[in-house]
Amino acid sequence: MPGVDSRDIIYAKGEGVYGLAAKTMIRVGYLFDWPALGHKRWAHLWDDEGDREALVAFAVGLGLKPGWLQVQRRRYPEIVYHFDLVPSKHRLAIQRGAVLTNELDYWRGKVANGQTS
Repeated sequence: MPGVDSRDIIYAKGEGVYGLAAKTMIRVGYLFDWPALGHKRWAHLWDDEGDREALVAFAVGLGLKPGWLQVQRRRYPEIVYHFDLVPSKHRLAIQRGAVLTNELDYWRGKVANGQTS
């Protein structure tokens, strides 16, 4: 991603991961089982503020490719950028400071508090 690379992200274990400019927190959901994918376990990696550059930079630091970024438009009223993580990348994301979050509770809370656009 132009302008941001993984070295521009501050890893603050226990306090989340913040982009230098956007002050965004990188979050990772719990691993879940996908029967439609042969029961493979996956988790989502996303950020609090829709800071695409910070999210991509963090993901690249985990060894993911920028082109693997996904956009979720149907499930929530706002655009949500995320990456799918396999268990090994999930562990690495947490080690690098991503905040383990119950994704369903997180989004329910945002909707209930009117924090979606």
